Amino acid sequence: MNHERFDLTDDQPLEVEEQYLVEVLECLFHHILFHRSLGGKVVPRDTAILNNIFYVKCDDARLEHKVRESAEAAAAALKKQANAGRISLLFYGTEKGFVTNKKVPWEEWVLRVAARTDPALGRHHDLLRRRELEARVSGLL
Repeated sequence: MNHERFDLTDDQPLEVEEQYLVEVLECLFHHILFHRSLGGKVVPRDTAILNNIFYVKCDDARLEHKVRESAEAAAAALKKQANAGRISLLFYGTEKGFVTNKKVPWEEWVLRVAARTDPALGRHHDLLRRRELEARVSGLL
């Protein structure tokens, strides 16, 4: 496959507390999709997660539902893979063939994610972890 590839997390996985995994994946998926949609008619909507992270997403109920389903499916797949893995968002075009058309990827966005499952050691430790997570996610946006 000869396509453009963007690795958002380089070699280090993004460590996310398990209880925030779906929300963080939703945030990143929406961020990528919004970035890809700028060529078309896009209605932005501000959204917040973890109190201090704000991101923009496309204001489309069907897209929002699909992104939520995809984030939940990706989180479930990560849990089956020892809470760590690689998630790829692929964008396809259609290449016309002599007999059939085939889907050909033209762009890929890669996220390496690891879910933390160890419990926080009290409210202060939980607050520190949240701030650390906010900083990591903000760095990707």
